[in-house]
Amino acid sequence: MYYHRFQYLFFLSGVALLFLLSACQVYHDTTARFNAYFLAKEKMLEVEAALLAAAPQDYNDVLMVLPRIDSASGASQKAELEYVIEKASLPIKLHERSKWVDDCYLLIGKARLYMGDFRNAATTFRYVNTKSPDPDARHTALVWLQRLFIEQNNSKDALYTAEYLSKDENPINNDNARDFYLNMAHYYRLAQDLPRTAAYLEKALPYITNKEMRIKALFIIAQISQKLNKPEKAYQYYSQLTRSNPPYEILFLSQLYTTSAVDMTDAAAVSKADKTLRSLLKDPKNAEYKDRIWFEIGNFESRRGHLPQALKAYQESLAAASQPQQKANTYLQLGKLYYEALQDYAKAALYYDSASQTLPPTASELEAVKNRAAILQEFAEQQAKVKNAERLLQLFVMNEEERRKFLEKEIAAEKTVIDQQQAAMQQSANHTGGGVPPAGNNLLAPVTTAATWYFYNVQAVANGRTAFARTWGNIPLADNWRVSDKVREAQPDEIVRSANQEGKAGRTTSESPPDRYASVKSLESRLAEIPTTEEQVEQLRLQLAEALYQTGKLYFQVLGEPDKAHADLARFLQLAPRHPKVPEVLYTIVRLCNDQANCQAAAYKQQLLEQYPESSYAQLLSKSAENNTDKTTGNTLPIVADEAVSQAYAQAYESYRNGQYAQALEQLRQFEARYPGNALSEQTTMLKILSQLALTPTSLQVENELKNFIAVARQPELVQMAKVVLQKIAERKQP
Repeated sequence: MYYHRFQYLFFLSGVALLFLLSACQVYHDTTARFNAYFLAKEKMLEVEAALLAAAPQDYNDVLMVLPRIDSASGASQKAELEYVIEKASLPIKLHERSKWVDDCYLLIGKARLYMGDFRNAATTFRYVNTKSPDPDARHTALVWLQRLFIEQNNSKDALYTAEYLSKDENPINNDNARDFYLNMAHYYRLAQDLPRTAAYLEKALPYITNKEMRIKALFIIAQISQKLNKPEKAYQYYSQLTRSNPPYEILFLSQLYTTSAVDMTDAAAVSKADKTLRSLLKDPKNAEYKDRIWFEIGNFESRRGHLPQALKAYQESLAAASQPQQKANTYLQLGKLYYEALQDYAKAALYYDSASQTLPPTASELEAVKNRAAILQEFAEQQAKVKNAERLLQLFVMNEEERRKFLEKEIAAEKTVIDQQQAAMQQSANHTGGGVPPAGNNLLAPVTTAATWYFYNVQAVANGRTAFARTWGNIPLADNWRVSDKVREAQPDEIVRSANQEGKAGRTTSESPPDRYASVKSLESRLAEIPTTEEQVEQLRLQLAEALYQTGKLYFQVLGEPDKAHADLARFLQLAPRHPKVPEVLYTIVRLCNDQANCQAAAYKQQLLEQYPESSYAQLLSKSAENNTDKTTGNTLPIVADEAVSQAYAQAYESYRNGQYAQALEQLRQFEARYPGNALSEQTTMLKILSQLALTPTSLQVENELKNFIAVARQPELVQMAKVVLQKIAERKQP
């Protein structure tokens, strides 16, 4: 009996002990979760919302998926993050048996990450990943460790973590799946890999419950679809955004960009877009966005083929622009329109130059724009030389009376242009406000809008610069620029005399209005420019030939217009048949004939082989004719790098050899912009890849470029080199 009573008491003691232990666990879990952890988590949510709101958003470019993290970005939230660490540390110290300890460690790791303390943040995440029995906590630690690697630009470890997560046998919960996909989208957005950015955002969408983040993801996918020329997909996402009650700026931009994604063959859709643009322009809430609206109107009219209306809209955008980035975008679009559609390279050069002056120094396209501006400016200068030489040669064969009539008509035309510019400037000064286009298919025909300010008119500014330089020369920017050099260099008596002359000139100016035609050359000056002897005419013909040689090369190498290149180079041969560049020109024309239907290549070949048999171009022609090795395209002529191309490539290669990889990359970018389709294109691509690899050894983008190069390159030795480099990258990845 006593034995059974003892058993009964022992059983009751065990039950009581288990109850006490369970109660103790519940106490630790409840106290940890609903006290310190709760406060820390709520504060972390506030910090993340503040950091997201403070992150800069450039709506002129594809938005960043997540804000960048560094010590500077977290400085504004330092006190709040320290509060998170303080509160999250309490359960770890006081309730170490609680199941919420792992979550507290994760909060501490996130706080350290946002503060820019990457080292301690990584230690915390690694601790949770190795010690926690909870697979969800381990997954969260890995996701945030991956984010840390991305912010450190550590591509190798970021991708390794992603691969490790994808192979984990434990299923990943929705929150971790969302953060993982957002991390991958963030990684590829930073790498400028827009297709993969959109793909991972689309994977993340089903798991995003936060309204602001979901709207941002939809907007980025729509932006990328528009950039990748997928108008139907862009239209779908922009339309979805307009129904999601987004913030007004995103709503406005979605409505605006929807018009650029319409199918131009659908008359109903075009009409609807027309009405949408008019409505947006009329809405007083959009007063600060008129520059964007006019810009999209310009794009819309350009797509419709209404180029004059597009030009007017872009000018209105410039007049209304308040942000440098928008102004730069408009300059670029005008430059593109004049370059591609209108083929007015002089005006295109002016607009590209204006864009290069307006773009921020960090803009990725800045160097390409500068190079395009420089190339087009060079072409415009050479084209101007051609026109001036032709004009002078035309005047040379005229009699005196014909010359005077021609030049007087020329002077009258120039004065008419100045009068028109002055009238436009006066109208701009007197006119205020901007009208709204009336209903109808043409957005711009009867519109009364603010005229363009003088300094937005690049043609007027260029004319002003030319007139100033003609009068004063190329004077550096300085105060009192008229007399500063004289004051430094002249003797005291000369200074006094100069000042007296300035005073007289000032009084004269104040008494009589300035001559608006001061920049127009006089009849006598124009007559003096006309050659009078055969020697001067011959010299002028030589100058014309040199200019035609340059324009022909630019037409061929840069502008991609073989017919015009052929015409200019053929004229060069007529004007300068004994010029040292004749062999190169003959060879170039033979190359051009491969892409032209009615081109007498045989005559140029014969001339090159018979008259210049010892030239390198003739030898190349003979060798290629014998071998006929290029069977893939039927082109029997190898592309020859001329002296300028070879020298430019050699400079970049020398920089690479000296370990100046960033400089080599910059030189190669300029080289490609200046000589597209040159003979060394494959060498240039390979050298760019090697330079980039030296700067970022773990870059996935470089690895993909190597694979693409192997697929398309035609030179076996370069393909083999690329394969060796790719193999070394693979070996380096192995543990």
